[in-house]
Amino acid sequence: MSKVIVKHHVALVAAALLALPLCACDEKSTNGLPDTTTDSGSDVPGDTTMEDSSQDQATEPLEDTLEEEAVDPCTIYPCTTYGTALGNVVPDLGFTPGNARSQELAGTDGTFDLHDLWALSETNGGDLTGLFIFLTAGWCPWCSTEATQLEAIYEALSSQGIMFVAVVSETNSPGTPADATFASSYATSYGFTFPTVAGDLEGGFWEPDVPAAERGIPLHVFIDLRSMRLYGRYSGSMSGAVKIVRYACEEIATDPRWVTDGVRDIDFDCAPGTGTENEPNSLADIPEVGTPLPFGMDAVFCPPAVADGVIADEDVIDLGTLTAGTVIDVTMDAISTGDVYPSFQAVMLDSAGTTITWSTIGPVRVDGGTARRQWVIDTTGHYLIAGIDGRMMSGFHYGDAVPPGADACCEGGPDFAYSVDVTSTTLAANETAPVIGTPSAGAFALPGDLRVYPLDVTTGTHYSVTMTAGTYDNLDPYLVVVNAGDGSIIGFNDDINYSGGNYNSNVAWTSTFDGQVLIAASYWFVAFNGTPSFTLSVTN
Repeated sequence: MSKVIVKHHVALVAAALLALPLCACDEKSTNGLPDTTTDSGSDVPGDTTMEDSSQDQATEPLEDTLEEEAVDPCTIYPCTTYGTALGNVVPDLGFTPGNARSQELAGTDGTFDLHDLWALSETNGGDLTGLFIFLTAGWCPWCSTEATQLEAIYEALSSQGIMFVAVVSETNSPGTPADATFASSYATSYGFTFPTVAGDLEGGFWEPDVPAAERGIPLHVFIDLRSMRLYGRYSGSMSGAVKIVRYACEEIATDPRWVTDGVRDIDFDCAPGTGTENEPNSLADIPEVGTPLPFGMDAVFCPPAVADGVIADEDVIDLGTLTAGTVIDVTMDAISTGDVYPSFQAVMLDSAGTTITWSTIGPVRVDGGTARRQWVIDTTGHYLIAGIDGRMMSGFHYGDAVPPGADACCEGGPDFAYSVDVTSTTLAANETAPVIGTPSAGAFALPGDLRVYPLDVTTGTHYSVTMTAGTYDNLDPYLVVVNAGDGSIIGFNDDINYSGGNYNSNVAWTSTFDGQVLIAASYWFVAFNGTPSFTLSVTN
C-alpha cells in the first residue's frame, strides 16, 4: 500500500505538506513597475581616503600586529555545511545594495551580505531575531500587489527584531537582471524603508515539491538570524499573504519552534481551541481521542496549509485499532459562514504507531458545506482521521473556478470553524445487483459516496470484478469485496497495473461458499469538479 502514497504525493501535512495553487508570476506577466523610474540613491556612500599610520605601526612588534589583524572567520559567519532544506544554515548570500538602507548595512565592502545581518543578531549582541526575504521582479503583477503591503507589516514587526530584505531579480522586462538603480527605484515606488537589493536566489530556496519549471515569484524566505537557519519558505502570492509573513516572523521572534539544533517542528497553529478541540493538534502532537465511536467535535482551522515550514494546521483524531471489514463514516461541516472547505484523510500507522503506512484523501466541496467519506477498512490496524482546510489544495478540486482566498492564519471566529462526526457502521447494499457480463454505469456524489452492490455467489465459481474510471483526472477507483455473511474481506485492489499507468481496479477470486458478497465501489482519490463516473463489470 505504500505505493499509493508515492503515486499521489499525499500524506498528512505533518508528514509532507500539500502542494498549493498559489498565484505566482512567470515571464508571461508584464504589468509591473513602470519603466520611468529614476535612481534614488544607487551610489555606495563613504570616504575611501585612508590615513597613513605606518609610523605608528613601525613602533609595534610584528607579532602583535599579526595578532590584532587575525580574525576568526567563524565569528563573521557560522562555519558549517550550508544548505537550503529546513533547518540548514543558509549560505552567506551576497547582493548589490540598492536603496540607502541596504547601502548603510552593506558597509565598506559595497556588498550586502547575510553576514552583515548575522553581525547584528542577538547571538552577536545585537537586537535582530529573524529575517524575511521577499524575492520579486519589476514585471510581476502579483509581486506588486503584495509589495504595497510590506512596509506596514515591517514597521509593525521591526520592534521585535525582524528585518525585511527585498531582493529585486529583474526589471520590467522579463529576463533582464535588475541593477542597483532599478532596485532603488523599486524601493521608492513602494515606500520601502527596509533594505532593497539587486540579485537573485538559487533554485534550492523553493519548496522541494515545486518543479523547476513552476518556480514562480514572489518567493518568501524566513531565516532565524540567531543561528542563520532556514525557518520556512513559500512561493507565490495569495490573499492575506502579509498575515502569513506576520505570524511566521512573530513566531521566529518570540518562540522559534526548534526541536533540536537544525530540526523544526513545522506545526504552526495559532487557532484557539473550541468545543473539545485541543490545540495545537497534529500527528507530531497529541491527537484527539476519538474512541469510543461515535465521536463528534467542534473545531477551528488555522488556514491555509502553506508551503514548506510556514503554516500547517491539521486536526487529528485517533480512532485506535479498527478491524478489517469495519465501515467508517466521517462527515465534516463548515459552521456559520461556510468559509471552511472541509477535507480529510484516513491514515493507518505502523505497529509502533509512529509511521504512516497507508493514506487516502477525502473529498473537497467548493461550496463549503458537508464533506462526507465512508471507508471500508480492508486491513486491521491503527487508524487516524486528519482534517484540513481544503481551500488551498490543488486547483482541479475547483474545476474552472478560482480557488477562494484564505486568511493566512485564523484568529478564531466562525469563518474557520467546522464540526466533525465519526461513526462506524456495517456494510449494506445501496445499489441493485450487477448483471454478470453486462457493464453497469455508476457515479459518486456527496453525501453517500460509497456504492455497494450485492452479488450472489456459488461455491467453486470464479468471479472477476473490474471498476473502470470515466477519467483518471477526477477518479482513482478502489474495490473491496466483503463476505456479506461474516463481514470478512475477500479481496481489495487499488490499481490493476500501477507501473503501466492503469489505475482501474480489479478483484478476482474463486468462491468457497454459497451465499452473497458485497462489492464496495470506492476510490483512493476523487475530485468533485465534474462527474466522477465509473463502470462496474462482473464476469465469471
